[in-house]
Amino acid sequence: MTKKLLLALCLLSACERHTPEQKQIIAFVETHANDPGSYEPISFRFLGPATYANTGRVATDSTRIGDLYEHTYRAKNGFGALTLHTTVFALTPGAVDPLPDSLAERAQLSFRP
Repeated sequence: MTKKLLLALCLLSACERHTPEQKQIIAFVETHANDPGSYEPISFRFLGPATYANTGRVATDSTRIGDLYEHTYRAKNGFGALTLHTTVFALTPGAVDPLPDSLAERAQLSFRP
């Protein structure tokens, strides 16, 4: 009985539920990964609102256009090595955009607790 309970708890803890935003990011990474089968999500962190200014769009106003998320995951790189990645994504209506490192760093710094 105890073994069955332990097994059930292990299976339940392994079944993570993802938010719709996280599912969008997962779909993007799986579509663009060198080896989609090696992709393993580790963590997601909501950074705050995405604006034209902090996503590098042409306009520089502060109108909210979506949300910024930081996602850490493991995936194989182009050489086949399993590496740890941390990417900041801007989720806007109809689009998931990874931010270039310079903008991602600025976005992370502006939303530090």
